[in-house]
Amino acid sequence: MDFLFDPSFREELNMSFLDKVDKIKDSYLFNLHAFATRSENFHILQKYLSDKGKTFYSRVIDCPYIDTRGKSFEEYYKAKRKHSSIKRIKSVEKKIADAGGELKYLNSSNLKENKDFMDKVFQIHDKRWSKKLDTSDFSSEKNKNFFTALATNNNKRLKVAVDFLTLNDEVIAFEYGTITGKTYLGYRACHDDDYSPLSPGKISLKENIKVIFDSDLEEFNFGTGYERYKLEWTDNRGGLNKLLFSTDDSYSLKILSTSMKKEELIKKLKSKPKIVSFKRNTLGKIKYILSFAYIRTRIKDARGRLTLYSLKQLIKKTCYRIIEARYFQVDIFKMKKPKGLNYKYDESYSATIASFNDVYTIAEFLKCSVKKVVSYMYKG
Repeated sequence: MDFLFDPSFREELNMSFLDKVDKIKDSYLFNLHAFATRSENFHILQKYLSDKGKTFYSRVIDCPYIDTRGKSFEEYYKAKRKHSSIKRIKSVEKKIADAGGELKYLNSSNLKENKDFMDKVFQIHDKRWSKKLDTSDFSSEKNKNFFTALATNNNKRLKVAVDFLTLNDEVIAFEYGTITGKTYLGYRACHDDDYSPLSPGKISLKENIKVIFDSDLEEFNFGTGYERYKLEWTDNRGGLNKLLFSTDDSYSLKILSTSMKKEELIKKLKSKPKIVSFKRNTLGKIKYILSFAYIRTRIKDARGRLTLYSLKQLIKKTCYRIIEARYFQVDIFKMKKPKGLNYKYDESYSATIASFNDVYTIAEFLKCSVKKVVSYMYKG
């Protein structure tokens, strides 16, 4: 955030704002956040509060970024592969290719079906973030129209880039970011949870960074956050300033004091990646398990498994095991039943190694999760 002033009136208008705050008789707490480090308004406000002897709190929120000037992506990527999570990307891509998968990284305008591409974005985000405990409301009903309007606008000063990672033409991850001047700001990135065994989030991020390196942009900004992957990909730390102050009555000052302690606690906790991961992922999974959506899914799965006791399903499963037993590695097969065959094992059955396009069909047949099928195909 920031204040937009004619530079010649900057000092005068900031002073006018603070003078009005001084005259407020009620209890107010002012929480001004996300000032850029170069913001002159922030420094004017901070100096005024300090000179007046006011109680206030300010801190810098880390904002990792990559300076792409004078570097090639290949050199940068090679240097970053010392981190195990980044080093693993190449082997994952090879395994996907060996399993018959074709990965593509596309802008939304190049998708085969790009008419309602934001619907796919929100669908993936809802699916992934339902199992996390965090403040993201990117795909909430009140914000869908806003982010869709941004993504489809033709504003030349603020451009929104929505890119997708596809596997055999199926969208499995997206990157939503803004471009202002020479800077790309990654706002939201997410992958389809069913494809988690393939590390689509890591691959998508790598491809997105490559696109920025190959463009005329000079900075890839990850935004605020202490996630481990941001620190592994970056060498530079920018920052956003946060400023807390209140009116001078005793009640407001007590609230300010409590808020300052809370901010310090948040700062310490967020500086610990393991704590951030536990809160977001572990507690998020517990929240999801206790939700009605999870209970409904489990009931549906239980009903589906009951059908395995029917003669038809038992014979299908037996045929699958007979064919599987002929191979030393675990391959996933799709069965083709000729017309007129009465579910008896016969040489007329044909078996072909399935592709990633068949994961939903196979999961339904085996009465297991799509993620488990994807994992089987990836591991081989």
